[in-house]
Amino acid sequence: GRFSFDILKNGEFLTHIALSVVGFHNIYNALASAAVGDRLGLSAQEISAGLGSFVGLRRRFEYKGCVNGAEIYIDYAHHPRELSATLAGAKKMTGGRLICFFEPHTYSRTASLFDEFASAFSDADMTYFLDIYAAREVNTSGVTSEKLALATPNGHYAKSYEEAADIISAIDSKVYAIPGNCDPRDLPEKISNVCVDMHGKSMDIGGYNLVGLGGSNITIFNTTFELTEDELYDGLAPIASTGMILMTHVPSYGILDEIPSGLNVGSPAVKRIVDEFHPVLALSGHIHEAIGVKNIDGTIFVNPGPARDGHCAIITMDEGEIDVKLIGPLDA
Repeated sequence: GRFSFDILKNGEFLTHIALSVVGFHNIYNALASAAVGDRLGLSAQEISAGLGSFVGLRRRFEYKGCVNGAEIYIDYAHHPRELSATLAGAKKMTGGRLICFFEPHTYSRTASLFDEFASAFSDADMTYFLDIYAAREVNTSGVTSEKLALATPNGHYAKSYEEAADIISAIDSKVYAIPGNCDPRDLPEKISNVCVDMHGKSMDIGGYNLVGLGGSNITIFNTTFELTEDELYDGLAPIASTGMILMTHVPSYGILDEIPSGLNVGSPAVKRIVDEFHPVLALSGHIHEAIGVKNIDGTIFVNPGPARDGHCAIITMDEGEIDVKLIGPLDA
């Protein structure tokens, strides 16, 4: 994220610059500063030392500290192009996730540049929008941060500073993941640096055996990660246990697996695993339309819906009690 480069004057080497500030856009700022310095008679060494020692201004990608291993920076950018430049620089700094919290400034700017804002956060893995800062204005356009969150890929709405702080505080929580049927076959090995790969694996978590398997049963769409019913059963049976938490992309046949035509397209193999091992919790996705929670014979089945559309589930397990809250794109 921090760049170094040579400056040429009239086609000849003038000096080498190693910036201490982040972002490709700061190369242009440095070149402009170097040109002014040269014009004012500064030596090449003075230009290089001055630019190298500049560590930025307050509220311009200012480092604020570290929370649960996540480095926190703030920036006053409030125009889409500024946001894109800042996030591009931040992306180059991290090998992990980039999470952005943005408080839009004024209703008029947010409304007039709405589409530009919605596409400005492409370098962020997740963006949380707080309520628009009104400043001097009254909202006459009806624009809201909730609408901006819906229009932004991986966008979410945070209703308050307190909620944003809670989200930051939870950043150290581990992510346990399995691939979907449209993911490449080698995804499990690719995601291991940012989350815990659970495909075909089991792990003790809080006294529960978490068992995971990605992909789906065979579909008419010939997607990239499909398994036969035998492969699904053979992938789960050796690692399954009574009372486990079962995490599969494809749902159990007949439970939260109905498509709009009325057909049930879940997996008989997963249903067989459920019948044999009686998990306390069975998590699945795959069928985007079948969002819901069902308690059947002591197993709680959950399909939270597609995360890309802002859906998720918050599940609390405490001394045998399981509480499930489904969250949609605009839920608080």
